[in-house]
Amino acid sequence: MVLFRYMKVLIAVVGDLFQFARDGVLGTSGDKDVLSISSTDTTQIVQTQTVTVKNLPPATESKITEEPFRINEQYFIGSIGMYLYTDPVVAFDNTIRVLAYGQQVRLLKLEGRWAQIRVDDTIGWIFKDTLQLQADAVYPTFVEDEEYVATHSTTVKLRACIDDEFGGARGELSLSSAEYVHWLLMKHKRPLPWTSRINRIPGTWQTKLRGVTGVHIGISPSTYCVMEYIIDDVGHVAFVEAVFPDDSIKITQVGQDDNPIYTQEIITTQTYRELRPVFISLI
Repeated sequence: MVLFRYMKVLIAVVGDLFQFARDGVLGTSGDKDVLSISSTDTTQIVQTQTVTVKNLPPATESKITEEPFRINEQYFIGSIGMYLYTDPVVAFDNTIRVLAYGQQVRLLKLEGRWAQIRVDDTIGWIFKDTLQLQADAVYPTFVEDEEYVATHSTTVKLRACIDDEFGGARGELSLSSAEYVHWLLMKHKRPLPWTSRINRIPGTWQTKLRGVTGVHIGISPSTYCVMEYIIDDVGHVAFVEAVFPDDSIKITQVGQDDNPIYTQEIITTQTYRELRPVFISLI
């Protein structure tokens, strides 16, 4: 009898231990309930993640694409040989004109890869990638004592602005004093009225321009004029940026002593008179 009661107690204890172990692993609701809950939770997690990912890219991509361009802003033409079209399509005989590099235009409308612009009194379409908002991205900027060889970005920009009028780019030459001064005269809207556009070698400008209507050649400087002088049979031109009350002048130049380095300096009347220069300007 004692042995029988002992066996019943042992069996009950083992049963309790088995139930406890089963509940700890599977939970009190049983196998079927646990699997059902796991499936539901997983679906909810996947759905939430999918909605989040789908909502991000479109707004971000649109903002990046449209932000650089602002309607009614002034822009600069940043490519050479750009055509202005009557409609936003390249078609037979729909070209209005060729736009000059660096020309200022006003943006009116965007349509795909096209931009509608106003230039002077004309409205037309160009490829929007040619538009530059900052002047420094188009026009040359100079750093003192820097050498301006043919491949320098500033040299390339300057020659684009003057349409490589002297052939320096075609000859892969370093920037010359003639090109530099010619660009500044254009920039300040004081271009010289050349009767011939060949052999404009520094040192010969005063001879080629003498007697040309609208040109003054003398020994007194003025702001935004050309200073031309000859040393050891080598001619050079510099640009007069300013004339001060004491008659000293500020000049900038490239190519002095046949070296394509940009320099600027203020020189006294006595110093520049020793060079025996002439000053060429528009009347």
